[in-house]
Amino acid sequence: MAIARNMPALAKKDKQDQVLCWLVEPVAVVIQSLSSSALTDLLQELQGSEGQLPRVLQNKTVTVSLSLPLSLGVTLLYLILSEGERMQSSDPNCQLMDDNRWTELVFSVTRELLKVPPSSLSPPLFTPPNLLSLFSRYVDRQRLELLQEKLQISALSR
Repeated sequence: MAIARNMPALAKKDKQDQVLCWLVEPVAVVIQSLSSSALTDLLQELQGSEGQLPRVLQNKTVTVSLSLPLSLGVTLLYLILSEGERMQSSDPNCQLMDDNRWTELVFSVTRELLKVPPSSLSPPLFTPPNLLSLFSRYVDRQRLELLQEKLQISALSR
């Protein structure tokens, strides 16, 4: 959670997005070890108090709340969502399915992703193969296709 909380400071120190990429693997290990409530807390932390992702993840020329030019920010978001999907797929009694906060956060992230121009999204350092599956739980087919195109997610990863 410290990385999500300190994303603005980290981004200022790594404007070229060259150092933070080394954090992906250890962050992925930590995310995979989180409980469902801790995962929800992490997504909430990344999203910020206003229900939008932090401005550090925004392209300075775009005013949309989720422009994500920072590859680590995109990757962190994808890893959190992917782990939530893994939890839901592997455990039919997963608490995420009953957690309204998780559902609202995923809806909010989805809305923000649909708003942002594709040119404002930095390519992630890693794209989990189950993102499309996650989004298919929360959005209709039309929005799913828009997300698939915008995020360049392969249908084969479903």
